[in-house]
Amino acid sequence: MTRFIPCLECGGTGHTWFFRGGVDPAAHTIGPCEHCHHDGHERCSECQAPLTDAWIEPSNADYGERAYPLCAMHMQLYQEEAAG
Repeated sequence: MTRFIPCLECGGTGHTWFFRGGVDPAAHTIGPCEHCHHDGHERCSECQAPLTDAWIEPSNADYGERAYPLCAMHMQLYQEEAAG
């Protein structure tokens, strides 16, 4: 079973939300989330496919390496290239 990661921009709702500030019970959507293409799934940084649980994260906070998500296929390619 594939487990998709919720979009970090919209929290997996697929919508862009508007809040007036504070404790706002009248929060409402103002349109589809452009980051996840309205399906609520985080996207691969290489091919924009819905992301499963494959990630590359910085191994040390002292380095400027950026954490970015990869789909399973691109994670495998990354691991093969790093190994040889």
